[in-house]
Amino acid sequence: MKYLENHLDKHDKQNQPHPPQPCDDGGCCCWCMSCICWCLCFMLFFCVILMAAVAIMYFVFRPQIPMYGIDSLQVKAFEMRNDSKLYTEMAVVVRCENPNKKIGFKYGENNSVSIIYSDAELCVGKFEPFLQAAKNTVMINMTLKGERELDSKERE
Repeated sequence: MKYLENHLDKHDKQNQPHPPQPCDDGGCCCWCMSCICWCLCFMLFFCVILMAAVAIMYFVFRPQIPMYGIDSLQVKAFEMRNDSKLYTEMAVVVRCENPNKKIGFKYGENNSVSIIYSDAELCVGKFEPFLQAAKNTVMINMTLKGERELDSKERE
């Protein structure tokens, strides 16, 4: 009887799945998996915090795109001279509206405005750098000048 019980116990143990082997203490496998797991958890936590910060900033500031429009345009010169060049000069007043309640805009040093017609730049100019406060409208006065060689098709 005892033999039969031992034989059945051995048979049952052979058919059962083996439990996973624990990693050796100080083994490379356990350390790498633990490190990867911690890194992934940290990256997930960082992404959640970053998304929450962006969402909070969006709902607090409610950013809107500034609106621009031409208030006036005066053509001072638009002439073709004997050297087959087109000379242009225009005075432009641009209205710049900032609809944001809490956001201002800084227009820096390297700015330019161009007037382009049929893929040809007629004139270009710059305006002075300035800081536009929130809920503000600014009128920008600028003079645009241009000089360009006309090709044979444009001369006709």
